[in-house]
Amino acid sequence: MKENNKGDPFFIFISRICIGALIYGLLNVISNRLLLPTASFITLRPQVSLPMFVGIAYGPLSGFLTGLTGNLFGDIVYGYGPIKFWHWHIANGLMGLIPGLIRYLNIEKVESIRDFGIVEAAVVIASGVAVG
Repeated sequence: MKENNKGDPFFIFISRICIGALIYGLLNVISNRLLLPTASFITLRPQVSLPMFVGIAYGPLSGFLTGLTGNLFGDIVYGYGPIKFWHWHIANGLMGLIPGLIRYLNIEKVESIRDFGIVEAAVVIASGVAVG
């Protein structure tokens, strides 16, 4: 069988999602223990930037699937089950999808203040939609 230098695009796509989801899910399990002192049901979750990064770097579908499956994996490992917080799985997926949409504005690399502003706005909008 002849190998090409590009690799199998579908395998690379699935690998990125699996690795991102695994890291995101494990970080969710760890951060579920970081409760705020005054609110026992609110946790610090700095790892929400991971689906956003995957969305920006590899496209909206990769970001969506990383957020959705990573949150699903984290909830299953922590013991919540796959459907108890189904709406949060979708919200975490949207946090990866919305910033990934900037690829359709032909922003592959941040080269100007305008590009940076668009990326920043996409991240803020994604966070707002996910919380909403």
